[in-house]
Amino acid sequence: MLAGTMPLPTLLSQVLVAFTIELDNEFERRLPHWITGSKSGSRQGPWLVSMVMWWNCMRFVGAEGVTVGELLKLAHTDTNLKGMVRWGYVELSPGPAGDRAKAPIRDWAIRATQKGRRA
Repeated sequence: MLAGTMPLPTLLSQVLVAFTIELDNEFERRLPHWITGSKSGSRQGPWLVSMVMWWNCMRFVGAEGVTVGELLKLAHTDTNLKGMVRWGYVELSPGPAGDRAKAPIRDWAIRATQKGRRA
C-alpha cells in the first residue's frame, strides 16, 4: 500500500513509533545506564527505560506510591510490574493481607525507587 493511501491512524502510529525510538535512543545517550550482558559489568545508573514504560507506569508512581489498583485506573492499561521491579525502578509492598507469595494484588503499594525517580 502506498503511503498516501494508508489510513491516517496508521500513518500517525508510524510517526509515534519513530518518535519513541528516537526519544529512547537520546535517553540512552544522555543518561548513564546499564544493560544485560554489559562488558563493563557495571550496574551504575538505571536499567534502560523507554517512553512507553514511563507513560504506562512511572509517571503515576512517585516516592509516596500508589496501589496496583490505582495504577491500573490511572494508566488505563496493564504495566510490566515484574519487569519494573526486576530492573529496580519500583518496589512492591504487600497490602493488608501481607502475603508476598502471591502475585501482586490490587491493594499492594508500588513506590518508585531512587533509580526509578532518576530515570
